[in-house]
Parts: sequence; C-alpha cells; structure tokens
Amino acid sequence: MRVCHNSIGNLPQRRLLASAIGFAVASWASTGLAADTAVDPQKSPVELGSVTVQGQQDEGYKVDSASSPKYTAPLLDTPQTITVVPQAVIREQNALSLRQVLSNVSGITFGAGEGGNYGDSINIRGFSATNNLMVDGLRDSANMTRSDMFNLEMVEVVKGPSSVYAGAGATAGSINMVSKAPSLRAANNLQAGLGTDGYRRLAADINQPLDGIDGGAFRLNLMAHENDVAGREQINYERWGIAPSVAFGLGSATRLTLSYLHQSDENLPEYGLPAIAGKVLAGVDRDDYFGFRNIDTEEVDVDSLTAKFEHDFNDLVSLNSISRYSEVDNRTVTTRSYVQTVGGGIGPGQFKYRSGSGNGRDTTTKLAINQTNLNWRFATGFIEHALVTGVEVSRETLERTNFSNNLDLSPVYDLNNPPGYYVGPRNRSNTSTLDAELTDQALYAFDTLALSEQWDLSLGLRWERYEGENDSRTLATGVRTQLESSDEMLSGRVGLAYKPVENGTIYVAWGNSYNPSAQN
Repeated sequence: MRVCHNSIGNLPQRRLLASAIGFAVASWASTGLAADTAVDPQKSPVELGSVTVQGQQDEGYKVDSASSPKYTAPLLDTPQTITVVPQAVIREQNALSLRQVLSNVSGITFGAGEGGNYGDSINIRGFSATNNLMVDGLRDSANMTRSDMFNLEMVEVVKGPSSVYAGAGATAGSINMVSKAPSLRAANNLQAGLGTDGYRRLAADINQPLDGIDGGAFRLNLMAHENDVAGREQINYERWGIAPSVAFGLGSATRLTLSYLHQSDENLPEYGLPAIAGKVLAGVDRDDYFGFRNIDTEEVDVDSLTAKFEHDFNDLVSLNSISRYSEVDNRTVTTRSYVQTVGGGIGPGQFKYRSGSGNGRDTTTKLAINQTNLNWRFATGFIEHALVTGVEVSRETLERTNFSNNLDLSPVYDLNNPPGYYVGPRNRSNTSTLDAELTDQALYAFDTLALSEQWDLSLGLRWERYEGENDSRTLATGVRTQLESSDEMLSGRVGLAYKPVENGTIYVAWGNSYNPSAQN
C-alpha cells in the first residue's frame, strides 16, 4: 500500500465559486426588492464595475500531435497506430517505471532477462522492442531498466513497421520517452510517498521563469526513492536522480534548451528461491535470501547531456536540431538460486551453491548522437505540403568485462537457514572482455500532401548506413574474435487517409522495417 501527497503551488485564486455564490445572493436580493421598490424613470442608470471570473481548465488525456517533427500531420490524420500516455495519466496512476506506464498500452508484453541481457525486455506485437527505445526522438539503446519517470513528460508508442521513423530494428514499432522541459509558467510540485514494505519516495518538480532574461526559464526535477519487495524482507531497491534544464528565447523565433540528467540505482538482485518442478523446495521460507548480500549488487549510473536548438525562419520554414551525449555504467553481480541438493556430502534438507555464483560484469555504454530537421510548408497548385527533411548521425560504443570472484562454494548449508552473507576468501579475476562500436548515418524525408479537405497522402523515405565492429576476448584461452559489419538500408512508408467526419479518419498504409546483419 502506498500513500502519496501532492501539493501544487502558484495556481489561480479560487474566485470562481465565490463569484457564483455572489451572483446567486445578488439575484435573490434583487428579486425581493423588486416587489417593494418602484423604478424612478427620472434617475439615470447606475454603472457597475466589471467582474472578473478566473478558473483553471482541467488537464485532459487527449494529445493532438506527436512530439517528433517527423510526424507532419496531427495524430488523428497520421496513417499509423500511435498511442500516447500523457503526463496526466502518469501522475494520476502514480506510475513510477516505464513498465508501469506501458501497462496502459495494448499489444505490449514484458519478458525476463534470465541472466542474459539485463534491462527492459519489451515486446510490441510479439517482436522485441528492447533496442527500439528513444528519448526525445533520439535512440537510447543502453541495456538498463528505466526504473523512474521523474523527468519524463509522456510516452509515445508507435506500432507497426517504422524503420522509416526510428531506424533499423523497428520491426513492430518503437517507444519514445519525452523529457520534461522548461516553460514560462511558474509551477512547483512536491510529491511525498510512504507505504508498506519500506516504500519511501520524495520528488520535486520546480519550474520558474528567469527574471531579467526575456524568454528564459529554469526547471529542476529531483527524486529519491526506496522500497523493499512484498514478502521478501531482504530485497531492496534504492535510487536518486537530478535533472536540471534551462531554456532561452521561449516565445521567440530562436530557442535553445540545455538539459542534464543523472540517475543512480543501487539494487539487490536475485534469482528467486530454489525450486523443482515449479514448486519451492521443502523447508525454504519466502523471506530467505539465497544469495550473498555483501557481494550481490546491481549498480547503475546514468549521465545524459542534451542541447536542443530551434529557429523559425518564418511561418512556413523552421529548423530544429537536437544533440545528446550519454554514458551508462552498469555493474551486476549475482548468486544463482538453483542450488545443489544431492551428492558431495549433502544431507537431507541441505544444499551447496553451484559454480558461477558471485560472477558479474561491468558494462559502459557511450552514445553521441545528433538529429537535425528542416520543416517546410508550401503548396504546389491546389496541393498543400508539410515536408520534413533531416539527417541523423550517431556513434555508440560498448565496453564489457565479465569477471569471477572465485568464491569458495564447498560449504554445506541448511535450506531453512541460508547464510545470506559470504565469509570465505574471494579473488576477483576477469574472464572475458568485449569492445564494440557502431556508427550510423541516415538521411530521410517525410511529406503530407493535403489533396482535399478529406484526403491526405503521407510519404516517407529513409536511407541509412550502419558500420559495426566487435572485438571479444576469452582471457583464459587467449581466443580473440573480431567481427565487422556494414549495411546500407532503404525504408519507406506510404499512407492514404480519408476523413469522412471531422473527428474520424480511415486509412490504408504500407511500410517496411529492417535489421542490419551481424557479420559480413
């Protein structure tokens, strides 16, 4: 159970109800007086002062347009299935992680890492979308769990082949997370949560215009979170984050936004409880931890720096460019829960840890990426165009080291009293390394042609070139494997939309997707 409290400052004064009551009283009084007071035609009419009524419109769930400039038409007129989970839904559901937010979207399923690639395991219509995650329209492919939404405004899910929008791998769609950005409206939000199983949370969202700087604003998002797992007293998760951003030129033709994100997670991972044939072994308590708390860990540090530049040349032509550098460091050490219960001096109700327990890996992912778009609106005869041309370049590197702590796993323990901590000798040694690099260049164009008030034609084309290198080493044997890959790919999309009524669209569309080969 969680109890959360939100307080929002700087809202309009509560004048609406008071004004309504005042009108009602005035109406009742004037009705009574009319029966007793005759109107003197010689007197001039009395001029009354103005009355101001202020209120605040409720924030709705409907989103009219996608955040990416690649979508040249409103969502209603876009021939693609796109689901948007706005901030109102995220806030009212108190959704904390990406997985919780995506539970609002049909066609999405989740998988478990099973000790392989860690992080979010997301499928769209049965196809993996783990590498099709984006932030503000830029690919964000680091293997990690998006554990907190404290700096995200909304989430957009595109279903169907969409390599033309998201690039290689978008077989069944893509997921775009939109970051919070400064605005000229002052607002302060504080969230505090307290619940069972060690649940504690404190978050703040502060947005203020900059005094003395025309069009300037500053926004700061903060988060600290901790929770245990229901029924598992020894499992706990902790994280904290900070995300400052500053904007200049808001409301003008030239705008610049600079933002930074840091988030640190420190969790105690586990493989569960020893079981056979789907049943927990006799004598095992659910609260027991079959790992080593002083060795097992999952530590994730995320740092991301983003610059976004926008300029409107006139009402018909605009330019926007967004660049990002990010680094994700991930260390994971786990102990296996599938234990040995027979042989080797093991008696009834006893167990030994299996080999591989206490092994881990250090991973660092670095990404530098830029996306620049030029938007045009023009007409050729009776046909109106909304055209976007753009370029995207990126370089991503991955460094991974697998290691063993060489634990002494010979002791025998009772199933009903696992140690929880390791007290024997340990000696770390690296077992294998991996260095990989991926570069990408893409050119694309999108155009929505308004053929008439009821018919729209959408066209999209993307050319992309991938170059990848992979260098892996097994340190014990000295075996080294080097792979190289290069691919050029072309993807497209065509859609025809018919609008029989103002609030409805019928469309037919075709699109393709591709995955680059792993080796040449």
